[in-house]
Amino acid sequence: MKIKKLIPLLLAAVCLTACAQIPPVKETVPPEQQKIIAPPDEGWTADELMSVAYLNGIQLEYPLTLRSMGSGVSLTDTEFFSDNEDSTSYILCDADDSSSLLLGTLLADVDFGKEYSQITVDDPAVNIIFYNEFFSVNGIKKESSADDVIKAFGEPDMITENEYRRKIYSYNDSKSGDEFMTVVLNDDKVLTIEVKL
Repeated sequence: MKIKKLIPLLLAAVCLTACAQIPPVKETVPPEQQKIIAPPDEGWTADELMSVAYLNGIQLEYPLTLRSMGSGVSLTDTEFFSDNEDSTSYILCDADDSSSLLLGTLLADVDFGKEYSQITVDDPAVNIIFYNEFFSVNGIKKESSADDVIKAFGEPDMITENEYRRKIYSYNDSKSGDEFMTVVLNDDKVLTIEVKL
């Protein structure tokens, strides 16, 4: 008799556990309705930057998790090279087509080296690299001009050039002072944006 009463409870617990791993469906925001703000006078924070960041039309949030990106995104078990020995990077893909690397976007360094099988939809990312035509960060997209980058983000804290003769605009977090965003330009056009969360 007691077992019969426990069965519905056990089924409900299994369902709740499984459902907890399924991100919600999120509405896409058309490009003309995506939020763009003036660069903050005191500088950017990850929270402010994520509030104006979009991936495939989905507005991102801080902290950035798979759940906050919605059900259209999943994580592949493909590891991405990382210089940090204590972390592992995985590539995002389109949830409906796992062969379509999400739009070339990388969710990196999830929980400092956590095994792929241990990652949950609520684990915060500590880094994301945008490197395709499906992103927009404060109106800046792939191929945006260097002038547009400065209008959108303000003057960089540092400008360098790497061995491939690409310019790198670095921006520091307004609270910590640490570098948290780099914009890589090739021929004065945006190639990638990397944000350390």
